[in-house]
Amino acid sequence: ISYTVDGYGEGLAYLLILYITYLFLKNEDGYLKYFLIGFFSFIVIGIRPNYIVFCTILIFSYILYLSLQKKKFQKNNLKIFYLILGYSFILLIPTHNYIYGNEIVLLVKSENVQNSYHVRLSDYLLLLKTFLQFEVNFELLQKILNHLTHYIKFYEFWFLIVLLNLVIVLFTNHQIKLKILSLSLLFMHSTFLLFLGDPRYSMGTWLISFIIF
Repeated sequence: ISYTVDGYGEGLAYLLILYITYLFLKNEDGYLKYFLIGFFSFIVIGIRPNYIVFCTILIFSYILYLSLQKKKFQKNNLKIFYLILGYSFILLIPTHNYIYGNEIVLLVKSENVQNSYHVRLSDYLLLLKTFLQFEVNFELLQKILNHLTHYIKFYEFWFLIVLLNLVIVLFTNHQIKLKILSLSLLFMHSTFLLFLGDPRYSMGTWLISFIIF
């Protein structure tokens, strides 16, 4: 609500993420549900482009799960069709960018991505290398720690427990939908190791993670 009052779109994006999760976990088999999951994913990505990771993996994993159910092959093909149909609206974003910006931009310009790309994978690999050599690059370590504290404070053990729970769900006897959600969330969480993880960007991920917990 506070983000919405301040004029940001995250309030709507995270409300829709909650609704996508509700539809996904709902046992009702109406085809409209599958279209809405895909379509609302498009709107979420349009507002908060970094959630393309969560939405794409969720939809791809769900399609894979549905396609492996041989007994409901014909019915599931229709479900997959409506999922893809709803998600295909994402093509409107690069189309809009080309028409109004006269350039091909899939989601956002690369310079906008760079603004939130604070730590690179090479930084983690270099830090690991120094550790293996029994050395510590304190400047690099400080850079990484400063970045991570925007995403999670190390004394906030309740967040760490919720994060660990997502891994546990993958290896326990839970329904497949919870496993798909957990997998999608883990991939989404991993993006904050590299990109800015302020609450404005990560709150949707934490909301669903708490629901899984």
